[in-house]
Amino acid sequence: MRGRKGSVDEGGVRTMFFLRWPERICAGLQIDQIGGAVDILPTLADLAGIECATEQPLDGISLKPLLMEEDGDWPDRAIYSRSPNGQNHSVRTQRFRAGGYRDGLYEMARDIGQDDNLAEHFSAEHQRLMGDLDAWREEMDACVGAEARPLPVGYREFPLTYLNAQDGLPEGDITWSSIHPNASFFVGWKNIADGIGWEIEVQHAGEYEVSLIYACQPEDVGARVVVAAGDERLMGTIDAPFVSRLKDQDDRIARTESYEKEFAP
Repeated sequence: MRGRKGSVDEGGVRTMFFLRWPERICAGLQIDQIGGAVDILPTLADLAGIECATEQPLDGISLKPLLMEEDGDWPDRAIYSRSPNGQNHSVRTQRFRAGGYRDGLYEMARDIGQDDNLAEHFSAEHQRLMGDLDAWREEMDACVGAEARPLPVGYREFPLTYLNAQDGLPEGDITWSSIHPNASFFVGWKNIADGIGWEIEVQHAGEYEVSLIYACQPEDVGARVVVAAGDERLMGTIDAPFVSRLKDQDDRIARTESYEKEFAP
């Protein structure tokens, strides 16, 4: 399959899905119709006989008729995908996948590797799907907004909030420990003018406790750290060193992802 994690080609979005319900769903049943993660909620609600009431309309549909092998026609549907950075989109029907990095059209049952671009051969179908994809993208952009939403802090039901490095915004010479921010940590904090920020939205007023996990060389003990949220400021001092080595997992070839290390609270 073309594509990998993070892409909108078949290899970036396709996965197996297993569902087990003894004596209700036949063992070994294989469903060939396309489905997606958007179908899980309506499917489980339908199987449980629960009304699925949501503030916004659901994009998914219930797969119960397929799981229960019920008679009836199944709609020729379309499932849409968006890359994490919002730069690329694709649409998948039972027969075709359109869009992606090359804006092509591929017949998936015959061409799982997306090698044969049929955009010119099926030009009308390609134009129709690309038009549907453009309309869906505009609808989603209007719904979720162009800017990322702030991280909610202070829900009473979830009193502990982690602000991870991957969601932070480094300033100055500070950077992540890898070109991939996820599962990384910050390095290079040497200047007092540098800092790290998170876009947060405090849900409830009150007193909050802040805990920082860190690594520190002995010569940097005594460094002061200021935490600010709005007009509130809190200052702390690093009073003990903590030196730890990277865990290289015995790699023979260095990876681009961040290696792990221990930190002190």
